[in-house]
Amino acid sequence: MKIVSNFKQRRFQVISAVVVVAFVGLILGLFARAAVPTSSQEAEAGSSGLAITDTSASGGKAIKFGAGSTLPSVTTLSSQEVYEGYGLVGHPTFASTVYNDMSAWMSRMNSVGFYSMRGLFAGWSNARARQAVSLARDNNIKWLMTVVPESGITDAALKQKIADIANNAADVCLAIEGQNEPNQNRDGTPVSSSWATDAVHYQKIIWEEVHKYPSLKDVIIIGPSLHDTNAYKSYTTASPDGGKYHYQQLKDAGVLNYQDYAGMHRYPSGSTPLTGFDGRAQYIYDAYGANYPIWITEWGYNNALATAQNRNPVSQLASSIYSPRAIFEFGRMHVRFMQYEVLDDPNPANDDAESNYGFWHVTSTDPSTWTPKPIVSTVRSVLNKLYDPGTSYTPAPVNMTVSAPSGSNLEYAVTRKRNGDATVWLWRDVSVWNTSTDKDISIPNVSVTVTDSIGTRTVNVGATLVDLPVGSR
Repeated sequence: MKIVSNFKQRRFQVISAVVVVAFVGLILGLFARAAVPTSSQEAEAGSSGLAITDTSASGGKAIKFGAGSTLPSVTTLSSQEVYEGYGLVGHPTFASTVYNDMSAWMSRMNSVGFYSMRGLFAGWSNARARQAVSLARDNNIKWLMTVVPESGITDAALKQKIADIANNAADVCLAIEGQNEPNQNRDGTPVSSSWATDAVHYQKIIWEEVHKYPSLKDVIIIGPSLHDTNAYKSYTTASPDGGKYHYQQLKDAGVLNYQDYAGMHRYPSGSTPLTGFDGRAQYIYDAYGANYPIWITEWGYNNALATAQNRNPVSQLASSIYSPRAIFEFGRMHVRFMQYEVLDDPNPANDDAESNYGFWHVTSTDPSTWTPKPIVSTVRSVLNKLYDPGTSYTPAPVNMTVSAPSGSNLEYAVTRKRNGDATVWLWRDVSVWNTSTDKDISIPNVSVTVTDSIGTRTVNVGATLVDLPVGSR
């Protein structure tokens, strides 16, 4: 579930460019889009629509707009949509582990502000499943339910699970996901040549059963989330386990008839949040169609700094910086994702990657011994500021520009709440962890100028997320 490749693909920065030509009287001139700003250009945001100005051409000073000129219109993101696009993986069925005390870990999720969790629904006959539904309801947590164990399930048992959800947990169920990592066998044995057909068989049952129940009309259906390394190798090696082109195999088996989203697992291998995502997503787009909706149901960082497992750990500080940035990196692409996971497992040697993905460091099953990692505070701060409950809405744009020094790798997103309050989120898209030396990297701040209807302000921005209110016009 958490085996990651060493493939490290730098994400192409999604920034478009705007050239602002200053004539006598400071008249705003030509705007031209480009993929990445050059040292002599002033750039406008790509996916978020935020105008960025590279100040190198003006001696490091922002070009100001004259009286009567118009600031460019910037598309904003729904604050609540970004908030709801992020969740955390938990394990309701793991009774013999640190996850035994569900009340303790779900209340901690609630204290951070998480909207949703991902975990296995074992069926209403299972006492822990009933308890998990009740606790999710009490803690205002929606549940992305996996319903097909990796070992498989009978058709009758799968149909009963869907009926159980419809009759007892429809208000809690956010989404139902197909078989987890069907393109990999945990015991190392070769994957069956029929893995894709078998996975789509389950997917068809899920789709048809969910659509029988009016109570599940708003439930999202996610396709099988493939094992990332095996899926990657199916496109890059001659004789991969499970055959060539795994997403194409699912398409050929008919999966597009039975899902709303493609499932994906993608761990960034200790690098910046979107490392490797574009390449993995392209495999899906090639098979399913351009911009097919993707839900990443596992993503995250492990903190096992003493590991010899080649699993690319990062420091707790690094994961506390990268994870809040990911909320906006994925949010502006409208890609939902689930971070792995709520709790560590006890691992005093700190050498087992699988035991160190948690938000809370754990030394025993006793919740009083669980201590929050820095990521708890940084994510809580972001989620609390994004939270904007109510019906869905399309926020209006704002007029603004941002000026940043050349080469600062500035990234941004603009969110807006239903009351009109808008926020620009700024960060430098640079690594804060050296994957070769396993050391933190200190990133200096750069001076960034924001111009909007409020006026012109300067803010220091480094690798850590910075938020600033912006004018409503």
